[in-house]
Amino acid sequence: MRDVLAEILGRAVIALTDTIAVTRPLNATQPGSSEEALAVVAGIDQLRSSLAAMDSTWQVTAEQRIRQADAARNVPEKNQGHGVSSELALARRVSPHSSSLSLSSARRLVSHMPATLEYLSSGLITERTAHAIARTLDGSDPSVCTEVDDWIAENPTRLDGLGTRRTRQLVRELSQQADPSESRARAERAARARNVTMQPVGDGMARITAVLRALDATAVMKTLDAAATSQKTAGARDSHQALQADNLVTLVLGGAREDEPSNTTHRPSPSREPGFRLDVGVIITDRALLCSEADGEIARIEGYGPIPAHIITDTMSGAPPGMLIAPRVDDEPPLPTPQAPPSPEPQKPPGIPADDDWGDIDAMENAHPVEQHPDIEVTAVFRRLYTHPRTGELVAMESRARAFPAGLKRMISWRDETCRTPWCNARIRHIDHIVSVASGGPTNYDNGQGLCERCNYLKEHGPWHVTPAMAAERSGQITWESPHGARGASGTPHSESPRPGDRRPAADPAHPGDPPSPAIGPPGTDESPTGPDD
Repeated sequence: MRDVLAEILGRAVIALTDTIAVTRPLNATQPGSSEEALAVVAGIDQLRSSLAAMDSTWQVTAEQRIRQADAARNVPEKNQGHGVSSELALARRVSPHSSSLSLSSARRLVSHMPATLEYLSSGLITERTAHAIARTLDGSDPSVCTEVDDWIAENPTRLDGLGTRRTRQLVRELSQQADPSESRARAERAARARNVTMQPVGDGMARITAVLRALDATAVMKTLDAAATSQKTAGARDSHQALQADNLVTLVLGGAREDEPSNTTHRPSPSREPGFRLDVGVIITDRALLCSEADGEIARIEGYGPIPAHIITDTMSGAPPGMLIAPRVDDEPPLPTPQAPPSPEPQKPPGIPADDDWGDIDAMENAHPVEQHPDIEVTAVFRRLYTHPRTGELVAMESRARAFPAGLKRMISWRDETCRTPWCNARIRHIDHIVSVASGGPTNYDNGQGLCERCNYLKEHGPWHVTPAMAAERSGQITWESPHGARGASGTPHSESPRPGDRRPAADPAHPGDPPSPAIGPPGTDESPTGPDD
């Protein structure tokens, strides 16, 4: 322990007395001057880089020691160190995905790129630059990493002034030149990793990021750009970028654009195939729906999180935020309304007998199918859910089955929003028993938690200890403890966000009989005070 503390203090002294990014370090500046403030900022950043190098070394050390500990307790060799990145995630308080990327970069720096690690330790390159280099080389042969590291050692100033984007471009060029024979294999691996992700950005907006093949991405952008340009030429008032975003939604979800006639023929979208119903879950209180001035209410979108409730209600009324309405010209005289011609007798669809022919069974059997009225196809229904008036949590459900039924799965997913592993924000893929069935855990709302695939499989790779807090402690709190001592906790998200001035305890045993408050929930087919019951 003393050696670690001494190393940290030594790095701090060097960073503040031999600072690279300022002309005069902290010990050579005038107290209270602007130079002193800049020296402190530059010294802290240099210390951050130096500690990042130390962190990389200790991550690799932790992995090696955990593998040795697994081997000592006779864990099969293929499973040794299986949960290292997740244990490091708890210790570093980051998501398992971020921890996995960080550990991968640390391995590459420590094992194959000693010069880059040394430059990071001395502050010649920043933490962002070092990890950009290491992550760009993900999947590359160790010999390629070594060759790139040798080039960096020979050209230490070549990275000066480069941002992370230009650094990645340079490293990609170097790796391509170092091993052109692996170019096709790298392209195959990269293409198999294509993906689409969504990240909430606040105020009812989200960022969708798609990693596509370069040609496909270019074609998509060209299509969106051409459509937006056409709309702007036709007089659309939205910005070019906004029109591109709207056209992307149109292409994915189907439907005609606002500037196109309603009789335009469109190729059906894959998401609009017959029998498909778009099911986007929205949890919103009755107060937000019934009180027009309740702008302080919060709703929740499944897979997104909290959102101002007025965005939902405005969208339902046909006026979503950002919708531009052409101004009305009140000073122009109204145009005369032409006299409408008498309405012709409504024609019956082909194949339907006349009113006096309904008794003809043969005509009815041989009639053509009647076109379905558009209102018959239900595109969204509402399910009533209820939240506790004090805790803001959804009311529990229970099942006697070992596996969670579909309705209970959905309700747990609505409650948890994302994976319940501490610091993990991945999408929920599995519904898991907190206390296993083998240990006597029930299949009910309180003993269920939403997990991503990775965390659920990791939980079975013991001995991970996952325990719910007792009612006398923090209700809904789940504690995770890794096999080698890292630990963290995650609480149950409230379905209703407390308003300023509200004091909602986690549990209120003094009012067990209080009725729950209703909330309008995501689309579904059942209506029950506790949600669906399968």
